[in-house]
Amino acid sequence: MFPSHPNDPEASSTPQQFQHSQSDAAPAPSQSSQDTPQTAGSFPFGVPTQPTPASEAGSPIAPPAPEPYTQITPQTPLEAPTLPGAFPPPGSPPPVGMAPNVFPNMANTAPNPMPNMAPSPLAPTANIRLSLLAAVSIIILLAIAASAPVALASARALAYPKPAISFTATDSQSSDNTIHVGDTITFSVTVQKGANLTFSWDFGDGTSDNGSSVTHVFQQAGGAIVTLTATDPIGQTTTATQNLNVLNPTPTASFTATADQYTACTMDFDASGSTGVNLSYGWDFGDGNTGSGQTVSNTYAQAGTYNVTLTVTDDEGQSATQSQSVNVQCSGPVASFTYSTDPTNVCTIDFDASNSQGMGLSYAWDFGDGNTGSGQTVSNTYSANASPYTVTLTVTDQYGQSNSTQQTINVPC
Repeated sequence: MFPSHPNDPEASSTPQQFQHSQSDAAPAPSQSSQDTPQTAGSFPFGVPTQPTPASEAGSPIAPPAPEPYTQITPQTPLEAPTLPGAFPPPGSPPPVGMAPNVFPNMANTAPNPMPNMAPSPLAPTANIRLSLLAAVSIIILLAIAASAPVALASARALAYPKPAISFTATDSQSSDNTIHVGDTITFSVTVQKGANLTFSWDFGDGTSDNGSSVTHVFQQAGGAIVTLTATDPIGQTTTATQNLNVLNPTPTASFTATADQYTACTMDFDASGSTGVNLSYGWDFGDGNTGSGQTVSNTYAQAGTYNVTLTVTDDEGQSATQSQSVNVQCSGPVASFTYSTDPTNVCTIDFDASNSQGMGLSYAWDFGDGNTGSGQTVSNTYSANASPYTVTLTVTDQYGQSNSTQQTINVPC
């Protein structure tokens, strides 16, 4: 089937099949015997024909001249461009009754007599198929583009799961791991989920730090909200928070014990060497008596050694203790001394009263030759051939009690 020529006035509005036979052929036009025979190329299709002899010019059975083509005019001419399928592929034989030069790709270079021929009836179907194919392709591309972020997000989620963390705070200077002012606190991270995380710390006191394990010293007591933030390479973050109770520095207990200088069997205690904030002081004097205050005294019933304990407690309830053994002297002092010849001078005698007993003793010497001295250890040089001498030691304690002792010595000079 071939489209009609747009310039054919006799073309029917209904498409007709191309037909050619002797019974249906129209009569040949009249010609004189002198007409020049038609040659190849003188017909639209360029098909060479045999000339009609002059003797048969009027014969009713003479074959008519072949029609070049039958034009078919569609009711609605299509303006779509020519698509593959409107013509046979190059090299294919032409349809029966049609000259070879209808196909521009053939070797015959005669001009095409149907430059405005309408497209093949297959063209709309081909266009529809191409449109559907393009639509499907676009849908597939859009689906791929829409799924790409989801696939990327899924891949990222597998490589970097949402971080989950916790942390601990340790005060190694505290026996019960409570947090104290002035102590070095170690903060350590525990990672439950996440990869390649970075960590930042906010200690709640205006200071911060970075790292998986850090240390910090709090300078004030009270509550401190410590926040740890973890971030992974794709920007996911999570936080862990602890509200720490920062206590005062751990208190320390310390005291001294001295014999009272006015009252026998009385000991004076001083706890001013203790440290802490707003301390209270509790005393156990080891004889059943107790006391309170930074400085106290206790009078014992008798001499002896007592275990005295001091307990200090701060305003947060933290406490510390110290104990000491205290030697209590209730009787008067006891004087005692030894002597020996000085190795550098045989007339010099060295005296030592360190064996005397008493609290806060003072020492007074009478060497028996008119000379006197003071101190726990002393020396005296005697005159020759004046032996023996009577030496007297008197000791006095802090309560004013005294005791004396004497020895007779010979001086070998």
